[in-house]
Amino acid sequence: MLSIFDLLALLLAATAGFAWVNHVYLGLPHTIGLMIMGLLSSLLLIAGELLVPRVHIYEDLTSIIRHIDFQRIVLDGMLAFLLFAGALHVDFSQMRRRRWSIGAMATVAW
Repeated sequence: MLSIFDLLALLLAATAGFAWVNHVYLGLPHTIGLMIMGLLSSLLLIAGELLVPRVHIYEDLTSIIRHIDFQRIVLDGMLAFLLFAGALHVDFSQMRRRRWSIGAMATVAW
């Protein structure tokens, strides 16, 4: 059975490989290409499990993922990186034009 470290290393290597294939062969936008290849790889895992019934890759990965505390990982580990990545794509001229509605929603809205 894979450990969390092994799963993360495998996921990182697969993502790097998918990004390279997208850049060299497909030429799709980065997020779209990775999403499509992630969808195809998950479908291949499910199809592989259906074609070879004695291999339980899907069940093993599902049991590993069920043991992960996603709230702790997202809030304690990933939130700063996600906020930074989101802030890289902020259009400050649009933000300046909509400053009153942004300010109202940030202070009054629940």
